[in-house]
Amino acid sequence: MNQHNRKVREVVIPIGPSIAYVELTHGLYAVIDSWRAEEVGKYNWHAARGMKDGPFYAQMKPSSGKVFLHRFLLEAGNLQVDHRNMDTLFNIQANLRESTNAQNNRNKKIRSDSRNPYKGIGRSKSGKRWDSTIKVDGKKIWIGSFEDPKDAHMAYAEAAAKLHGEYARSI
Repeated sequence: MNQHNRKVREVVIPIGPSIAYVELTHGLYAVIDSWRAEEVGKYNWHAARGMKDGPFYAQMKPSSGKVFLHRFLLEAGNLQVDHRNMDTLFNIQANLRESTNAQNNRNKKIRSDSRNPYKGIGRSKSGKRWDSTIKVDGKKIWIGSFEDPKDAHMAYAEAAAKLHGEYARSI
C-alpha cells in the first residue's frame, strides 16, 4: 500500500545496471535511471497526453492534481522541464533539464499542421519568396527573404544556434 492507501502495481522493470522501464497504460513505457526505480515504483504511473493529439507523458494522480514523471524526477516545482531529445517518455537524468517556457518552446519541432516545409520560415506577403524569422524574448526578428525555402531555413538554423544556444532546434 502507498501513502494514499491504494495498491501500487509493480511497474518498474530493471533493464540493466543503468536504466529501468516504468510500465504505463496504452502499452507504453517510460525510461528512467535505475537508481530512481525504488522511488518511482512507489506510485502508479500511466500514459497521458500533455495536449490533445500531443505526445504521451508519464503521469500519476496523487490525492489532488497530477504529477508528471519528468517534473517528479527533477523536483522542478513550478519550473518547466525540457526533454533534450524531445522524447517525452525518455526520462533519464541526462535527458532532462530545467527550463523556462521560452526555452522549452525553442526546443520544439515544427508543428505537424504547419503549411511551411521548415521551421522558422513562411511565405512573404507577395507569395514569391520565403521569409525567415525568429522569436527572441517574445519579439519577432526578421532574418531575411530568400527565393529558396532551404536557404531561408539555413538562415533560421544559424540564427537559432547563435541566439538560443543549447535549446536551439531547427528541425
